[in-house]
Amino acid sequence: MTEPTNNKWVPCPPGELSRLATRLRRRRRGRAVLTAAAALMAAGGVSGVVWLAVTLASHARENNQGPCHPAPTPCSTPADTPPPCPPP
Repeated sequence: MTEPTNNKWVPCPPGELSRLATRLRRRRRGRAVLTAAAALMAAGGVSGVVWLAVTLASHARENNQGPCHPAPTPCSTPADTPPPCPPP
């Protein structure tokens, strides 16, 4: 396969296949690095959104704010609390 054939095929210059292999290897490594970086960023974004949702939910629970019961004042007594919500 190192000699030209009747369809005018010529052999590759010396070192061409190793140069091509190096280019392909770099391309694959670059693609793997970009994929890993994208996965890390996506995981960070999802965990940030979950953290924010949990934080907001816990603050709402601590303040006991709902559609029927406003947050109690610091000096309220059990007699000052509003009645329970009426059934729908």
